[in-house]
Order: sequence, then structure tokens, then C-alpha cells
Amino acid sequence: MHVRGKSSCYLDRLRIDFHFSYDGICLPDERINHLKQGNNRVRTIVTTTIGNGIEYYDFTIYTTFSTVIARVFFPFSDKVLSLLLAVATFGIGFLARPVGAAVIGWYGDRHGRTAAMLLTYRLMAIGMLMIAVLPGYDRLGLLAPLLLVAARLLQGFSTGGEMGAATALLVESAPPGRSGVVGSWQIASQHLGTLLSGAMGLTLGAAFSRPQIDDWAWRIPFCAGILILPMGYHLRRVATETLHAAQRTSPDRSRDRSAGWYARRLLIVMTVTAGGTVSQYFFLYGTTFSIHTLGFSPRFSLAINFVLGLTGVPFSLLGGLLSDRYGPRAVVILGRLILATLMYPALYLILLDPRPGVFIAVLSVLMASHAIASGGAISALTMLFPMRARGMAIGLSYAGSVALFGGTAHLVFTTLMDVWHSAFACAAYIVIMALLSACPLFLPEFGRRHAAARHQPSAA
Repeated sequence: MHVRGKSSCYLDRLRIDFHFSYDGICLPDERINHLKQGNNRVRTIVTTTIGNGIEYYDFTIYTTFSTVIARVFFPFSDKVLSLLLAVATFGIGFLARPVGAAVIGWYGDRHGRTAAMLLTYRLMAIGMLMIAVLPGYDRLGLLAPLLLVAARLLQGFSTGGEMGAATALLVESAPPGRSGVVGSWQIASQHLGTLLSGAMGLTLGAAFSRPQIDDWAWRIPFCAGILILPMGYHLRRVATETLHAAQRTSPDRSRDRSAGWYARRLLIVMTVTAGGTVSQYFFLYGTTFSIHTLGFSPRFSLAINFVLGLTGVPFSLLGGLLSDRYGPRAVVILGRLILATLMYPALYLILLDPRPGVFIAVLSVLMASHAIASGGAISALTMLFPMRARGMAIGLSYAGSVALFGGTAHLVFTTLMDVWHSAFACAAYIVIMALLSACPLFLPEFGRRHAAARHQPSAA
């Protein structure tokens, strides 16, 4: 028995009726539209995931090879100073993130999400290519580190702009009641970048000798990222826009909001993001901690990134799925509370039994709770802002929090360790930030049905 639906078209000025067919089964027009919308959503998720994944892959691969980069671009007799300058160059990228979020976010709110994402892709490609082919200090002298700084600034600028446009596109393309899980791909893609950087580091460590990596093989990960860019660029060109022309030219109701209204929501996003940022950079700091405090090998530190990324991807999506069902308030608060509760026992277990397997297992459990909270929060935070200002507002508040708390995380962790001579001082900082970042979830902006109720792209 066939269920038949009719559509019509004009061909040579003659109107003819026809039926759509899929694998021999006639389908009604409503079903065809539903399938097309589903395909568009899948394409949007793939488009943003590839872009975000490469952005964060590029950002984390720099830290993976920071010691090599220090020798190539900062070959000073003082090895500590050389490494500090390389790390400082990495930190410079954080300063450019809020600027990129403001500029590209404004551009995306005026010209569309996909236009902004194409722009970030171009900038990211230029920055990645600069690092991949840039000669070292021995050939260019002082110009080499200066160009490296310029490349990092460009990458930070593009990463800051990517966040707002990509997250807005994901959330606005989601069907009603599913914005949490669709938006959580933003967080999952960040963990995917970490996973890929860890996998690349492990591959290079197995395929090349240490002298080869120091000489030229460290450039391979940046070249590999460039090779993926054409496919991602094509997908972004054909992605379905969510900020349509009629919406861009319609009266801007977001201007009716007071400065205090925006300031309140910007502060909410920055506070919630701060807890997740400190936790995330604790995991990145874990590689340094494993080498200098626990005495693990540098190759093992690469495995840490791989396992943390592998854990973060599915649990971020789980957090988004749970937020659609139970609301972001319950998911985020529970995730942060679990992380805060387990932090001290987890660190005690690591110091009591400092074996690689124990270290990996403990960090994976902590990462699971962190990823659930972050994945459950991102869509709710994004929808705090009206559509015409969403890209700039969510991007700027998120990038500002990451720059403030992420850019200083390693410095804070190192200082606490030096002053208190105990890793538990770092745990105290993480616990305090996790608990403080959960407090805004008690505000009326985050009701149980927040995600589903506020998913009105044209009005929000």
C-alpha cells in the first residue's frame, strides 16, 4: 500500500502533477520536506564540527609541540626563558579572541552566520599556513618570532569569531526541543580537536625520531590541518543559513533592550563559562603535571590528550541530550557538583598511586562530569540573547571569559603549586570556580523548560 502525496511544477508552461519516490516507496510532500530539513541539520553539524575541530586542533597542537617551537623560534641559552616565550606566544592568541568575537560576531549578525564562518576559515588557514612554513630564528632572526606572534594573533582572532557564529548556527538550525543536543556539538568539536591533536602527537612520536621531530617533522600536524580545510570550506559554502535576509532587514527589536539587560546576560555567560574554562585548562595542565610532578614520559602526555578528547566528545553530547530532557539547570549544576565533589579524592588517589593507568582513569571520570556540564550549558547560554545580536554577544562573553580565566590558568596553577607546595591548592581553585559557575543557573533565566521554550529563532 502506497501513501501518495502530490506536488506540482511547471514544465514548458504545462502543469503536471507528480509523486516523489524514495526506494520505490511514494512519499508525501511533508515527509520529503522533513527529510530535507534533516539533511540540512546533518550538514550544518558536520560543517561546524569540522571547522571548530580544526580550530581547536590547531590551538592545542601548538601546546603539544611548544618545547620544539621554543627551540626553533626562541633559541636562547636559557631553556626556561625559551619555553616561557613560546608559552607566552600561545597566550597572546587569547588576547585576540575577544576582538575577533566582537568584530566577526558583529559581521555575522549583519551578513549571516555562514558568511562569518567562511571568514574565520580563511583567517585560520592563513595563520596555520604561516606556522607550517615559517623559517626559524636561525634563518630569519628576530623576524621569525615576530611573524609567529602575528600568526598566533590571527588564529586567536579567528577562533574568537568562530565561536559565536558557529554556535548560533547550530542552535538556530535545531528543531524545537532539540537545541541542547544540537548545540552541544560545539563543545564536542572542541574535544574532537583535542583528540586529533593527541592522535597526531602519538603518530609522530611513533613514526619519527626525536631529532627528526625537532628538525622538521613538528610541522606535519600544521600541514595536515591545512589539507582538511578545502573540504570544510566547501561544506560551509553550501551550509543552510539561519539568519535570513528578511530577518536581517526587519526591525531590530534587540535595540529595545537596555544596556543593563545585556550586561546581566553577558555576566551570566562569563560566570558559567569561567568554571568550565578553568576545569578544561586543568586537564590541559595535566600533561605538564604528569611530566614534572609524577615523572611520566613526554610520550605519555600525548596519550592523555587523546584519552581526554575521546571521553569529552560523547559526554558533551550526553550533556546536551540531558538538557533537552531535564533542562540545563539540573544538568549543569549536577555536573559541576560532581566535579567539585570528586576533585580532592581524585587528586589524592593520583598522588597515592601515581601510575599511568590510574592517572588516565581518574582524569577520564573528571572529564566526563565536566563535559556533561559544558555540553548542557552551551545552547541555554546562546539563547539568552536575541537573534540579531546573538553571534556577537555569545562570542564576546565566551571569548572574554576564556581569555581571562583560560589565558591565566597555567600561571595560576603554577603559582599555587609554588606558594603552597601542594597540588591540592590547584584543586581548591577548581572547586571554588566550579561552584561559583553553577550559581547563575539558579536565576530565572534558566527554567526547566528553558531550551524548548526559548527555541524561537525569529523572536529570540
